[in-house]
Amino acid sequence: RLEKGKGKAQTKIVMQLLKRLHLIGEYLHRPLVTDKRELFDTFDQFRYELNMGEYDLAETLLGELREKLEKNIFNEQTLTMDETILLFYTKKMGSAEYVQKMKEVLQYTVPLERASKGKDEFYLTHSEKMLVYHIAIGYKWAENYDKAYKVLHELEKVYAKYAEEKLVDSHIAMYEFIMVVVANLYLCRKEYEKAEELLQQLLAQALKVKRLHTVHMVLVLLVYKKIQENILPKEQMQSKLEACIRISQMCKDKVAEREYGEYKEKIFNL
Repeated sequence: RLEKGKGKAQTKIVMQLLKRLHLIGEYLHRPLVTDKRELFDTFDQFRYELNMGEYDLAETLLGELREKLEKNIFNEQTLTMDETILLFYTKKMGSAEYVQKMKEVLQYTVPLERASKGKDEFYLTHSEKMLVYHIAIGYKWAENYDKAYKVLHELEKVYAKYAEEKLVDSHIAMYEFIMVVVANLYLCRKEYEKAEELLQQLLAQALKVKRLHTVHMVLVLLVYKKIQENILPKEQMQSKLEACIRISQMCKDKVAEREYGEYKEKIFNL
């Protein structure tokens, strides 16, 4: 009944039901506020087309969502965030403007200075965490790795505490999302030991909950690390990259497959 939208229950009860089914409730957190299931389907299609590079179709779907969704601050925050991503991907916005816009959108619901303080008792919604992530990514695209890391550092401390207390399973979606970027930034800053430790933790956690997509991302970063350290011969580099491509095909990661050509030229020098 819940799945078909014909019943209601407290979030805590829904999470308990999902846990008994060996499912992770956090994956079902939705960034929109609506009781119309078809709009969730439209939103999922929009995100898919955006990730696949079908920008004209994504723009059409975004316009449809803006027209049909209830006007409230939460929907506006989500749609403006995705609109900003679309503008950047279509080269209508630079990285500096991208970061500034994401900061503005984050402050629809939380002051920027408060979001940068990852106290244990402080809570950010899924959308707010995504905005913090995109601010960091904007800095990373501009190759300002120190600012990018500073943005994510407080969230990193919170998720590290979850790992210590064995609470990662309850926060796995955002944990892996944020920490993969943190590991990437360690590599950009040439902090190889920290990167290796974090990547091995992520790999173990991803295998535990059967997250093949995360396994794939971690393996690519581990190959990249060995290349940066000059400890991987070119022949092995080629075979490991081919293995990563096969894994991306297994988890149907079309975005990664599309970008492997760029990886070969810019990262792996193949």
